[in-house]
Amino acid sequence: MKMFLSFKFKCFIYIATIFFFLYLLLNKWLNNAIYTNKTQTDFMQSTKNKFVQASYVKDLSVFSAYIKQRITDFAKILIECKGVPGITISIVKDDNIWLLPLGYRDLENKSPITEDTKFLIGSITKTFTAQLTAILIQESQEKISWDTPLKEIYRPNLVKTSDDFFKTITLRDLLSHRSGFDSGNLAVRASLPDNISRQDLIQLIHHVRVNTSSEKHFLYSNMGYTLVGSLLEHKWNQSWEHLIKEKLFGPLGMNHSSVVKTAEDFYSQDIAKPYIPVEGEIKNCDPIVYVLGPIAVAGDILSNAKDMAKWLQFVLRQGNAEADNQLISYHLMSSMWEANSHLDKHFLNKTEKSKINGWPKDDLNLGYGLGWFLNKYNGKMNYWHGGGLYSYYSLAWLFPETNLGFFISINGFKGCNEHDEENEANCPCGSNGFSIIEPLAYFIADIFNDGQSWLNTTNVCKYPHPWTKCIDQKKIEIKNPQLHIKDNFNKEQNLQEMNTLKLNTKSLHMFLGTYTNPLLGDIHITIDTKSSKLYFQLRLLTGFLHHQPDETGLSFWLECDKRYRFLSKPDNLSYVPVKKTFILKFNVKYHQIDSVHIYFAVNEAPFIFKKKS
Repeated sequence: MKMFLSFKFKCFIYIATIFFFLYLLLNKWLNNAIYTNKTQTDFMQSTKNKFVQASYVKDLSVFSAYIKQRITDFAKILIECKGVPGITISIVKDDNIWLLPLGYRDLENKSPITEDTKFLIGSITKTFTAQLTAILIQESQEKISWDTPLKEIYRPNLVKTSDDFFKTITLRDLLSHRSGFDSGNLAVRASLPDNISRQDLIQLIHHVRVNTSSEKHFLYSNMGYTLVGSLLEHKWNQSWEHLIKEKLFGPLGMNHSSVVKTAEDFYSQDIAKPYIPVEGEIKNCDPIVYVLGPIAVAGDILSNAKDMAKWLQFVLRQGNAEADNQLISYHLMSSMWEANSHLDKHFLNKTEKSKINGWPKDDLNLGYGLGWFLNKYNGKMNYWHGGGLYSYYSLAWLFPETNLGFFISINGFKGCNEHDEENEANCPCGSNGFSIIEPLAYFIADIFNDGQSWLNTTNVCKYPHPWTKCIDQKKIEIKNPQLHIKDNFNKEQNLQEMNTLKLNTKSLHMFLGTYTNPLLGDIHITIDTKSSKLYFQLRLLTGFLHHQPDETGLSFWLECDKRYRFLSKPDNLSYVPVKKTFILKFNVKYHQIDSVHIYFAVNEAPFIFKKKS
């Protein structure tokens, strides 16, 4: 009996012990659940408050004094050796923010860059335009998609052009640079006539269509994005400038961001003044060249370090603006990071950075999404975009795998001078704004993703040496054989006219007159009395025409002067020649100059101007 009771007692103790441990486990689980819920609530609330209170660093270990000092030292060395007036840096890591402003927004008055100083972000504007398009798709409740043809979006009676590309080109085509429209660099440099609006582009856009192939290939296009802007205006019946402010800047708390309206914007106390290299010296840039008008959709947003940090957070959160505001759905945001276009292999083989051609780490391009370049750097996906316009050069890089994003922007650089001529490595590749900020981007990515970098304060000033030669870093003009470039220049006819038209000082008069294009307006060609050279003027773009020997004898190249002098001669080095910014070919018909074709790049169709008088 006693043995039986002892056995029952032992069983009771055993079962009680089991229940006790189960109680402890359940209690721990409930506490964790409550804690986790509270933590998520606190996190979302802190996220929401961050936009209001600008509370930047929550986890001090993310931005330790050691990490901050390394990045600061690297950036200081970089701007000193490259002659950069000022730089602004925004870094977001695990939803923490660190801002680093360095240098001057105004060199003459030694006014420092601050967290509030605005920079032109250039073509990063395209990413904002793509996100604005995503909001349109979301608000349409699936009546519009990335693959909706433009013809279905515009009213049928609005599109009067005879071209049928409105029937086949989609939003996806425009936003992934595969619509066949060229970049429109002449329009960017010269500006569009004052009487041309974005809505006018609907009727005139066919004048910049370059790829006439039925297949769709990557061809970077400012004009394609400008057409997206006109589409957004048409659907919402409001200006793109208003829409960006209402649909993106407002919800994200980007209260200091804006779009360039006039040249006077750049005289504001909160904007970094633009500086350009002219023959090896740093000069003030005429702010009128940053007023892009209708083309602002592709590159004219002004923003500062604080606002860009908020935008980086928004992107890393996959479209979540605040705790209770999924501004763009996860599905639409993630679809923007899918490759829609693949960059030309002929170009990539010459410019891509990989261990095979000498780089310490692979940085391989995987294509272009919707407003994003897609790269894999050192094994991690990097979604990025750059923006460069004359003096302002910017980069936005995001690594979702490590929850890292950063923005870098500068307001100019000095270029190279004769003191650098003996050793090209002292000023590698001449003037190139992206080669200045690119090593800083690699350094920041390495520090947070890997803990160490192949770049340091010793080798950064010679970047991209010794890993590549300058020729590999310059823009390589390789004609893409897949593109069917539309060019009506009649070389054979011009050759037949050569016996009639002979080039000499007197016969230069036959080139004089006014030439017109429906989209770009009038060119005026005169003779400069001092130099006896042909002088070119297309609104903001002016300069001298130099005869360029070719088969026809009727080709000239434009040497820019005045406000655009830096385009032709930024450096004062013998090994960096005057840049032939634009090529002009005059077309002859019935023994008279009939038109002029203006070329910027081999993969761009020329703008054709018919002679008026």
